[in-house]
Amino acid sequence: MLRIQLEERFGAIVQVEIRLPRDLTREQHVLGRHPETVRGDALVDTGSDVTAFDLDAAVRAGLEKSGSGKLTTVLGHHSGQVPLLLAEVEITGFGTFPVTGGRGFDLAHLDYVAVIGRDILRHGILVYNGREGWATLSRNGGQTEGRSV
Repeated sequence: MLRIQLEERFGAIVQVEIRLPRDLTREQHVLGRHPETVRGDALVDTGSDVTAFDLDAAVRAGLEKSGSGKLTTVLGHHSGQVPLLLAEVEITGFGTFPVTGGRGFDLAHLDYVAVIGRDILRHGILVYNGREGWATLSRNGGQTEGRSV
């Protein structure tokens, strides 16, 4: 179980590594490109359907564009199309997850490399204790993934 300290202004922040999926990394090496693993803070956003990546971090990690799509935020629709990205996200103490429809977006003003959406959060249980200033994130409450109760 990952215990998360809550930041007063923003909420639950986790440490992540974002990178190109391993099979695509091998392809890039053959082509003479060497994408890096990008480490940093990510905001846990239970209101987001999908994970979003900071555009600068996505470029450094060599994330592959798989198309373009729309992005809706709490402020409404983002004007124009944003890149859809293929990535792998590792949340320290929680696990590693493929992201096939991540959105590229400018997060530099927030100083995050990613915003973790429900596409990843669905793999676990988030308990948010705002009164005491902590949250926990665990893999399916200790149950085997895919098991029905």
